[in-house]
Amino acid sequence: MRKIQIKEIFNSNQENIKLSNYDFINYLDTSSITMNHIDNIQKLNIGEETIPSRAKRLIKKDTIVYSSVRPNLKHYGIIRNPLDNMVASTGFITLDIKDKTKNDANYMYYNLTQDKYTDYLHTIACNNVSSYPSINPSDIENMEIEVETDIDKQKKIAKLFVDIDKKIELNNKINLELENFAKTLYDYWFVQFDFPDENERPYKSSGGAMVYNEILKREIPVGWEVENISKYCNITDCLHSKKPDYCYEANDLYLLQLENLTDAGYIDITNKYYISKDDYKCWTQKIEIQENDFVFTNAGRTGAFGKIPKGVKCALGRNLTAIRPINISPYYLRMFFGSNDMTQQILSNLDCGAFFKSFNVKSIKLIALLIPQKNILNDFILKISPIIKQIEANNIEIQSLTEIREFLLPMLMNGQVIIQQ
Repeated sequence: MRKIQIKEIFNSNQENIKLSNYDFINYLDTSSITMNHIDNIQKLNIGEETIPSRAKRLIKKDTIVYSSVRPNLKHYGIIRNPLDNMVASTGFITLDIKDKTKNDANYMYYNLTQDKYTDYLHTIACNNVSSYPSINPSDIENMEIEVETDIDKQKKIAKLFVDIDKKIELNNKINLELENFAKTLYDYWFVQFDFPDENERPYKSSGGAMVYNEILKREIPVGWEVENISKYCNITDCLHSKKPDYCYEANDLYLLQLENLTDAGYIDITNKYYISKDDYKCWTQKIEIQENDFVFTNAGRTGAFGKIPKGVKCALGRNLTAIRPINISPYYLRMFFGSNDMTQQILSNLDCGAFFKSFNVKSIKLIALLIPQKNILNDFILKISPIIKQIEANNIEIQSLTEIREFLLPMLMNGQVIIQQ
């Protein structure tokens, strides 16, 4: 093992593109990648579409991209199989291995993205004089990291983490397909109203009776109702007192935070905000959230939500609202909360305060919930619940694998643990 500066291993920001040389580009923005998980790549045709001015950094095989803004958000990754004409934003610092016979790109990626180096770079970013925390290329180039000098050992270490990440990515892909199928089913039944009628024909398309609803401003099937969500759920706001200090001794007592809610509608508790037993007792006297509760953000990423999975029990952090189903299926609610109907209601019920827009308890209680006939709802739950349960099981596995990876990473990188032959 030896310490070495990043600039001795990598070329940084090695090559920028000339748009005139391309018919199209595949563009990666800084917000589209987090811990090597890519949400979106934009294919843009040169001369036909507006090309972002920051679309300049050429990506090659095994290029590491590292966002220069707020390193703690972990917008970084290694592009193992780049698309044709793949380009990254200049908001990234790109790193390419100088000599692949001496250093393995995957090993260097996992080494560089250890929390201790992320925290170091974030401290530099916060101390830089700019409108937001950011680092310069020289900050990462001059950083020292401790590396294994034997490339065969590097590859063995890297393979473990590559395999873990492949399983995580596979679960993400499965979940995306399951989510798309679940959404299609929900839309077919509760937006188009073509659920199977008593003759197994699509209800509305086959002439099923409809009636105009004044609240939703559209037709719904005869016999269905529209009610305020508070009739079917308990709704509880968080405490508005000062957030308890972080407790450095890891335990099962923690607050759920805004960052624990993903855009995909589930809870990510890979990173927990631990608090003391006294603080936890104080906060749980107000609300202790549990399995099948829903949590909404009422500020920041307004309207983001997550369903609490099996085995999770914690206190409700600030700027969150909890919804507990009482006499309605949580599986139906989960699909409703992710629907366009819900999105429109959030937009129409936003409270535009002096500093930011919020979606508070008052607004949530105004949500109009479509209530199908009981037999229709029960049939839908039979179909949708196995899908949601599988998504939640995959998410739990993703989080477990992430925790294992983060636990093993520093120990393998500093030689505390070795991989046997």
